[in-house]
Amino acid sequence: MAAAAADAAHRARTRQEERAAELTEAARREAEAATALTETADAVNLPADRPALTAVRRALADHTAALAALWPALRDRAEARRAVADEQAEASRTGERVAELDQRMAEAARLAAAADEHHTTLRSTVGAAVAELERRLAETAGALATCERDQKQARHEYSAADRRAAAPRAVSSSLTRTSMKRRPRAPRPSPRSSGSRPPAC
Repeated sequence: MAAAAADAAHRARTRQEERAAELTEAARREAEAATALTETADAVNLPADRPALTAVRRALADHTAALAALWPALRDRAEARRAVADEQAEASRTGERVAELDQRMAEAARLAAAADEHHTTLRSTVGAAVAELERRLAETAGALATCERDQKQARHEYSAADRRAAAPRAVSSSLTRTSMKRRPRAPRPSPRSSGSRPPAC
């Protein structure tokens, strides 16, 4: 009986020692966990006690719900920013296009001014040439008129001289015709009387 009791007491002490060791280990682990919890809480700036963590968890849940409620607004904001970026890019391209058109307009204005200056110079030159041509034409017309007048005068003088020269010829011709009419004709010899034959042609 005594041996059984001693054995039971030994087993009880052994279990007690094991339980004490387990408690000690559990306490050590708990202390380590508490230390780790405190360090982690300090690192993330959160409380280390459970009620405070529960409150933080609840606040996080509320924050998540608020973010979920704000998500459409955030999405609209992102789309608006994207639209603004697109509009800015389009405005930049439009500005470049406007600058290019302004440059082309300036070049066209320069070319137009050069063409107008050339046209003015050409018109001035052509005007001077036309004036010179008109002067020469006027001189030519004057010379032609003078030539025609001189030609008419020469024709008139030639006609008068011809008439003066024709008058003596007409008188001489009339006198010659009158003299020939008054002059008697000589008789022609008869072939029979002469006894000769006319010469052969």
